[in-house]
Amino acid sequence: MGGCLGVSFVKLDRIRKYWRFRLWGLHSELRDLNDGTTMHCWVPAQRQSTVAKKVEKPVLLLIHGFGVEGMSSWEEQVPIFSKHYDLYIPDLLFFGKSFTTNSQRTEIYQAECMYKMLDQLHVNSGVFVVGLSYGGFVGFHMANMYPELVKKLVIVDSGICMDPSTNDDTLKEFNASHIHEVIMSNKLQVFKKSVNRAMYKQLRFVPDFIFEGLIKVHHYNEKQRIELLDELTIGSKNSTPLPQLTKQDRVFKLDLAHKLEKHMRGTAELVVIPECGHMPPMEKPTLFNSCLLSFLQQE
Repeated sequence: MGGCLGVSFVKLDRIRKYWRFRLWGLHSELRDLNDGTTMHCWVPAQRQSTVAKKVEKPVLLLIHGFGVEGMSSWEEQVPIFSKHYDLYIPDLLFFGKSFTTNSQRTEIYQAECMYKMLDQLHVNSGVFVVGLSYGGFVGFHMANMYPELVKKLVIVDSGICMDPSTNDDTLKEFNASHIHEVIMSNKLQVFKKSVNRAMYKQLRFVPDFIFEGLIKVHHYNEKQRIELLDELTIGSKNSTPLPQLTKQDRVFKLDLAHKLEKHMRGTAELVVIPECGHMPPMEKPTLFNSCLLSFLQQE
């Protein structure tokens, strides 16, 4: 019964977010990429996506992480940034309404799908890209593969410089052999521990039925999401050297951020938000929004 109540609560919350996005001038759109892949994206409602149109505001692409889809990840950013930017908030493959019958699972393929989707939407240059966690991997590859598309890149709590040993402490803490046993666990206590580990302030007073509902939603496309983790190229044993871009928590340790800053050789700016976990857009939205807006508006 608790699980059913939790699922109902989560569904009601999604309905609330849907109508808030519509209120803020966004429209839900599906794009067929013609290779067995369908991408879902929230786009400016006034944009005629079937006809090329001059963009009046800069384009801001917000790419979510591995936990939830775009609508749930960026709710606190839409009211502020929709005033200054044309927002594009996609669902990565196997999250939300995005899906593929293609066998590719790497974050590089996710980046390719982002590019193709934006091309169909007549967005071809000058894009500000913000990637959270796993979405940061996708954004990094976009900036490397499509420098003419990406004007600025913001990576939020993303272990771009991770290596095969980065998750060792986490695996030991959870007595797990693979990271998907932590991130994709369907055991209530493990899932609660995983969620709280990603937050600075622990969710001690959230009832179990809410977590049970989140587990059911979180395990949608479970097989494919595990494959996404298995096929990550960043941090894998046989990964190629990290490319040098020419422009510009407790889950991933802060030293990885410093390592990436050093790797960028003066072309990146590091901002640390105090008393915040792995999800700044949700945990500290006011400060995060202020820092992000300030960076994006720099010439």
